[in-house]
Amino acid sequence: MNFDDAIEMGNPSYAIKERFYQEFFRPFLNPEPARDAYQYFLDQAWFAWRHGVKKIDMQKVLFIQWMCNELLKNNSCELVQLMANIFDRTDDAATRISESERMFYEACKIETKFSTAVRHYKVFFESEFRLWATVPYYFLCKNYKIPNKASTPSTFVDISAAEKYQAIKNIKTQLIQGNFSDFVEGFDNELRNAGEGHDFYEITDNDTILFNVVDPETGKPKGSKQIELSYGQLDTIINKCRKSIWIFKNGIMIFLNNNPIIYSKIHNLRPLKVRDIFLRLKEFADERWFSLDEFNFDPNRQKANLTISYKKKIVGHGGGEIIFGNGERYDVISIEIRVKYLDQTLGVLQRFVMMIGKNRIPEIKIKVIDAEKKIISDMEFSKIELEK
Repeated sequence: MNFDDAIEMGNPSYAIKERFYQEFFRPFLNPEPARDAYQYFLDQAWFAWRHGVKKIDMQKVLFIQWMCNELLKNNSCELVQLMANIFDRTDDAATRISESERMFYEACKIETKFSTAVRHYKVFFESEFRLWATVPYYFLCKNYKIPNKASTPSTFVDISAAEKYQAIKNIKTQLIQGNFSDFVEGFDNELRNAGEGHDFYEITDNDTILFNVVDPETGKPKGSKQIELSYGQLDTIINKCRKSIWIFKNGIMIFLNNNPIIYSKIHNLRPLKVRDIFLRLKEFADERWFSLDEFNFDPNRQKANLTISYKKKIVGHGGGEIIFGNGERYDVISIEIRVKYLDQTLGVLQRFVMMIGKNRIPEIKIKVIDAEKKIISDMEFSKIELEK
């Protein structure tokens, strides 16, 4: 089974996601999320179950939310600038981690599995951690005078992962909300420095990976000197990284949901890449049982042609159960909801316009194909119509 098929088959029904949403997110969201944000939290609730998120992990999520609220009290303009720069980089980070996940999943030979795992660990550290650990790092710099060379909130985002790691890990202050060093679970500077890029590692005859921890200035062993891991142990560490990134990200997203005025002030500082618009829109359409068959956006971004068609999803009926962390057992069922093509089509169109931005709206042609493969709509919208 390839990576895409695994993602498709591993995606549960709406009812199961809703149950996880009620357990992981609903108690902390006020107001109720808008439609797009609700879909985000549904997906993240499913990831929470997959990553093994526990009550203690949700406390870390709320710790991140608390830090955001404290930063809001001190300087809301700086916080908006910081958030805008974080979200400006999320698509690039998501692309890197998605491709790395694909390579990690599809590796077969033991040597390839280890090398892709080491690279995957680096991407988590240098891309995901560097981005999402910005909020606690910024909080520490503002409140505990951590030495840094950032000149504006935007430059905090691009400070290295190693700097953020050391600051968060080594801070001795412990607050009633939690311990800062808990945020680095899964991340280890020694593994990073011995891994991808520096390549101080080898595959042993016992099918383990041996990291040699070396001082780059002297070439001599330092710290732990050597770290030997089986593939299973390395995989467990990577799973911890996934959970830590989930905690960072969703602490921020809960804060933004609960502070809609701040969220409304966060705008893309640069236009989304066409490929990122396509991938987001494709995912959005798929969630509404449509496939994005055509997506043409001219280089000047003045005209766009879209074709979407109804895509029947295969949903399992019965034959199993799911067990929640508190021991509850539920039968697996599916619920089919009937909605109008018009409502779904307008949702896709609105999503496209929102991603482009109200000041960059093009002329759009959209063709809709029904379950019988018949064209049921072929519409064209001017800029003025879409602005309304």
